[in-house]
Amino acid sequence: MVNPFDQAWAVLKMTVEESRQTELGEYHPDFPSSYGPVNYYHGTTVGPASRINFEGLKPAEPWYNTQFDKHPKGIYGTDDLEEAGDYASMRGRDRNQSGRVFGIRGGAPEIPTPSETMEGNVRFNEEIPRQYITPMPIPLNQKTV
Repeated sequence: MVNPFDQAWAVLKMTVEESRQTELGEYHPDFPSSYGPVNYYHGTTVGPASRINFEGLKPAEPWYNTQFDKHPKGIYGTDDLEEAGDYASMRGRDRNQSGRVFGIRGGAPEIPTPSETMEGNVRFNEEIPRQYITPMPIPLNQKTV
């Protein structure tokens, strides 16, 4: 988890090339964004969400890989907000944390690969920078820890 001091230090040490102007669309899905509308959703929990809010989404090995069901490294998402909320709630119970959902805007640098096994699910192979994501409200029917 990134602490406030580390965040402030990183901002102070940024070069001109690393710093950028943020947009309102990075903070709420209903605010305008030059990166387009939210097309996909990524469910997670409060622990990783603090890092995602600062760094964006980075490809990782899925936690649910098993001996029989292997999934490649990536960023997984869905086009269904409720499904992302369900996943976030389920992971929250596993981690004893509250669930969080991020929207991924349509202008993301990569076109995702559709899932062969689950309709509406996608995988991004490359990092999704912070400006392409926005925190989403978890659907009301979702229970958090």
